[in-house]
Amino acid sequence: MCTLNAARVITAAAQMLGVDVLELERLALAARPGAEGVTVLPFLDGERTPNLPHASGTLGGLRRETMTPENIARAAYEGMLCNVAAGVGALRDHGVGIRRIFLIGGASVSAAVQAIAPDVLGAQVVVPVAGERRSGCCPAGRVDPLGGSASAGVGGRARVGRRSRRLRGPGSGARSVRRAAARHARDLSATHGI
Repeated sequence: MCTLNAARVITAAAQMLGVDVLELERLALAARPGAEGVTVLPFLDGERTPNLPHASGTLGGLRRETMTPENIARAAYEGMLCNVAAGVGALRDHGVGIRRIFLIGGASVSAAVQAIAPDVLGAQVVVPVAGERRSGCCPAGRVDPLGGSASAGVGGRARVGRRSRRLRGPGSGARSVRRAAARHARDLSATHGI
């Protein structure tokens, strides 16, 4: 599945909050799964999957008590990943059995993406080693779009074979994140009629 709105959603959210991407990750990971009902529909540049070239994003579910930098940061990550989950769901709806999901591209190096993805996607997530990425990659030794060094790989996690690492499967935050995903789907339907 190919999406326009992954790393650029994260960098846009960081810019909106006036922080760098590492601080955005810290904020997102400090919030509870589901971001207390705050949602981001991340179609900031239209979208390819689903094909909505003229779509725009929304920030919803705001209440005075939930409108915190932590919740907005978490909602940006969850919203971006919920869009990926919608594509995964479409594959499942067509009878495709999914045991593992490989994330590639600039956003996949994010610690917050790696922590949140298994709960949102409802499957084991694998991130290829930085030098092996084919899409949205930067050559080994160059600075990654999200601030990490591509040559540093993705250390700290078990490797699957020699060229990827396996992240945990869905965990305790899965229910809250799935509720956020359901809100995301309703927002998508209401906003874009799909």
